[in-house]
Amino acid sequence: MRSKIIYIFLSYSIQLLNILLNLVFMQRLPVSLLGDVAIAKIWLQTFDYTHLGTRFALDRYLPMTKSDGHRSAYLLFSLLVSFFGSLAILLISLIIENANITIFSFCLVGISLAITNVIKAYFRATENIKSVNILMGWLYAFPLTISLLASLYSFNAFILIYPISFWVLLIILLLKYGFNITFDMRWRYILAIKRKMIGTSKLLFLNSVIIYLSFVIDRLFVDWSLGRDALGTYSIIMFVFASIFSIPSILTELIYPKIIRSTVKEKKLFHWKESALVFFGTCVVILIANVSMYYLVERFTKYSELVPLMQLAAIGVIPYSCIAILNHVFNALDKRWLLFIINLVSLLIYVLFLFVAHSFKQMDIFVFAKITYGFVLLGAMALTLRYCKI
Repeated sequence: MRSKIIYIFLSYSIQLLNILLNLVFMQRLPVSLLGDVAIAKIWLQTFDYTHLGTRFALDRYLPMTKSDGHRSAYLLFSLLVSFFGSLAILLISLIIENANITIFSFCLVGISLAITNVIKAYFRATENIKSVNILMGWLYAFPLTISLLASLYSFNAFILIYPISFWVLLIILLLKYGFNITFDMRWRYILAIKRKMIGTSKLLFLNSVIIYLSFVIDRLFVDWSLGRDALGTYSIIMFVFASIFSIPSILTELIYPKIIRSTVKEKKLFHWKESALVFFGTCVVILIANVSMYYLVERFTKYSELVPLMQLAAIGVIPYSCIAILNHVFNALDKRWLLFIINLVSLLIYVLFLFVAHSFKQMDIFVFAKITYGFVLLGAMALTLRYCKI
């Protein structure tokens, strides 16, 4: 219980640091540069999918795997895929963005986080919350704190310190502790799980691509429809949403091995108690964020007129408190193809909403489209579990 409390504290602290960092950006950067930062964040988020679905396979199989040799094989395979996938994305970003220094800085952080997230998924799936807390403290919260302090000096200092802080701490921690992971290099373990992981990961990867597109496509539409300055304004409006969006997933991480086991063994589809826990935890964060944003944005930035839209956008996080759990249910049932179809259809509906917003060329319609998408996705997932024979 103590480790779980520390985990929640660290998770909320990381979100607070992100909020403070974005407030510094809002206070000191022009809208055009905020637009560039928004594009850089899209590239950073891209690295979270370089595992090609193998990280999700860890979530599926490790809670049911007892052999340390097989567990380390799962981890090693996922790390290799993430590392080489990240190098490919880095090269693409350098070509497309003409080696933009801001984007390059965010990309380096993205590679570090891609590796860290795989290791974190390993410990989370094996219910080693203590090691997860070490990761979150040293490889998320601490480098983010250093970067925040650098941003108070200048944006150029931030761009330099941001990747260095993440990489130095990652290397030090891996060399010093190794997180008590013993890699069994007998390739028979790798070969035993490779086909299993690839088979599982294919659909999980395609599904993760759809999810990723749903997160970034609104920003691309705003950039296309209203311009880079408007994208900077939109990123301010979505500031609260982006800052607390990961809260449902963070809360679900504490209970998802139990969800996987009960779904597989008992064929339990709806986890009402766990859903209520994540739902109310998310609502509390949304309430706190909306109240605090009213004060912070009014006092420390020049964007007070955007506060109502910011508070409205935060409501869009609510459906994800249930979506986070339902994702694990579909994964545990090995219905990844069905989850892929649901996400694809929901994304296509969302794109239609965005085309409508593009025709009106009004910022508030883009915000309404973003909120609506989450509820459409939740409804589709719940109805499929309820009425389809699974």
